[in-house]
Amino acid sequence: MEISLTWSPGHPPVGGTVTFIGTASDNDGAVREARICYGDGICEGDSIALSSLQLLNACVFGDNWGPRSWQHRYTRAGTFQVKLTVTSRGCPIVPDETRTYTASITVG
Repeated sequence: MEISLTWSPGHPPVGGTVTFIGTASDNDGAVREARICYGDGICEGDSIALSSLQLLNACVFGDNWGPRSWQHRYTRAGTFQVKLTVTSRGCPIVPDETRTYTASITVG
């Protein structure tokens, strides 16, 4: 599974809105859950409901998720470790997989 996370602005001011964009792809399963933690104690997530047909298609063709965007405001200056964690459901012979992408963002 591959995950990417970008944000803008690149060097946000304290109190300014930061937009995060996440994507994921899995060549042998379906993306089922994504959770972002901003490094300041706040996290949020999404569960993705898929039909049996969508799961079967993901087992055969893989799955692409996103882009998904989140917005966040930091209330203090500093460097924060942002984490995007994605879980995919494996196919009958492939186990579920969880991966985390971590990046540092400097605010202030």
